[in-house]
Amino acid sequence: MNTEADQIKFMKEILKEELTLDKKLFWFDIILCAIFTWPFLIYAGLYKNLLTFFVGSFFLYKGTILIHEVSHLSKKIKGYRLFYNIFFGWPNGYPAYIYDTHLFHHGKKTYGTKRDPEYKYIEQITVTDLFRPLISAFILPLFQATRFGIVPLITPLLPRRVKLWLFQKLSTLVFSLEYVRPVRDEKQSLKMMIGNDLMCSAFKIVFFSLVTLGYLPLTFILVWYGSMVVASLLNMYRALFNHKYGNKSLESMSWEEHLRDTITIEPGLLTNIICVNGLNYHGIHHLFPELPYTNFARAHKKLMERLPDDHVYKETVYSSFSEVVSDQLFNAPLKNKLLQLN
Repeated sequence: MNTEADQIKFMKEILKEELTLDKKLFWFDIILCAIFTWPFLIYAGLYKNLLTFFVGSFFLYKGTILIHEVSHLSKKIKGYRLFYNIFFGWPNGYPAYIYDTHLFHHGKKTYGTKRDPEYKYIEQITVTDLFRPLISAFILPLFQATRFGIVPLITPLLPRRVKLWLFQKLSTLVFSLEYVRPVRDEKQSLKMMIGNDLMCSAFKIVFFSLVTLGYLPLTFILVWYGSMVVASLLNMYRALFNHKYGNKSLESMSWEEHLRDTITIEPGLLTNIICVNGLNYHGIHHLFPELPYTNFARAHKKLMERLPDDHVYKETVYSSFSEVVSDQLFNAPLKNKLLQLN
């Protein structure tokens, strides 16, 4: 069982019962997120209630992160992409199309390369890196409001080359700002961008009009901004510690290198708050992207029970989120040096 094919075959055999997609669980989760997001945030805006603000902000984050499931499985669940866009994508400025490039993050030849929008080499995570999201999280909602609130109103009037630049450079969820989105069908891509962006703009126009006309109190703008800051902050820390980002060459990686570059975290309070929707089991997700996130916990348990103690998958597992942070801050450089020596 030494070859890549043998390893994958063996692990797939262990997880064969977990590959079944239960559409009802997906619908239950996204509807629950919508119910716990908007009524709670509206209540927070009306009555200045901090508890409902933080509950609503958490489910806003959890619901918006379901864009990840849209990119993987929405073709198998009729109406799921549209529901996501109506309740999370268009209102928040995160339409589903900006994450369609996520599949490059899973390709055998594209993961960890320049063609991967969610990857960049990080020699060592520093204390400075831990504070960077605090600043970015306060800026991002303002950028989103401009990019998906104001810009869409003039996009149809812009020259083709400017529209194309918007699509390639400012219409993708990325980890590396150097990423340039590929274009397969220019006409279709621009049509999709303009249509979705106008829907995002329409939601914002209605919202700010209701506030301006006095139908909603000014506190609603603070609630909107604050909830977006909280959601952005959680997502940035999740992304920072989902991988080790150790591929300096940015060339395609072997199966084992790919797996070693992922991080799996055992569940816990902090882990479950930051890594929603099973994203703490990131190794499993990269091994089998088609495996539903609702089955990740059971799949992880089976792998831990049936794989040999020295299996590479078990090397990616951390007991808590704080252990990951500590390891990447203090131990990762030493480990990288040892790997290079070997």
